[in-house]
Amino acid sequence: MIFLFRPEENSQDDIEKLAYRFADHVLEHANCEVNDFPDFQGDLIKFKEAIENFNGPKVAFVAYCHGNQDSLVILGEDNISINPNDARVFRGKFCYLVACNSFSGLGRAMKEAGALGVIGYKRTVWLPLQQMGEDAQEMVKRCINSGIIYWIQNDGNVEEVCNVVKSTYNQELQRLDEVQEVKRRFVWLYGVLRSNMGSLGCL
Repeated sequence: MIFLFRPEENSQDDIEKLAYRFADHVLEHANCEVNDFPDFQGDLIKFKEAIENFNGPKVAFVAYCHGNQDSLVILGEDNISINPNDARVFRGKFCYLVACNSFSGLGRAMKEAGALGVIGYKRTVWLPLQQMGEDAQEMVKRCINSGIIYWIQNDGNVEEVCNVVKSTYNQELQRLDEVQEVKRRFVWLYGVLRSNMGSLGCL
């Protein structure tokens, strides 16, 4: 089972639009039931109740959204957020957070409240926007999504999943290194991959 916290497809925010598409890539590999937050019509209380009350043998909470140290945030007239006060909801769940800065505060609170494991980012998660090219988006998407796709397809623990993500970042960096012309054209992308990898946190 996957509980997916992401914005609506028609979000007016460019980062949220991209986050929605990155999450779609994960769903292409999902061989399990998915509870997608947009299907709850913005009802965060019902969504959290569904997470807390599900006690299956293999369940993940996956977030693709904005974030800060203490919150996962979906923008709107009234921002929708998950914060450390909700940490108990994730007891017994594997948590995979693609949201800026959310690992150190919220991620640790989830783990302390009994989450099976938490993978997230300590600093900004850099996502290449449309004008930066599809190749760049695909490369970053492969890295960011590699861990949760591995978890879906295997029974790996948090350390194994974290190693898969780091390995994927290193593989993509090596690809850039091997083709110097590409590296010169996409020097900013090299920085994006290194920054994201260095920001990764695992508990």
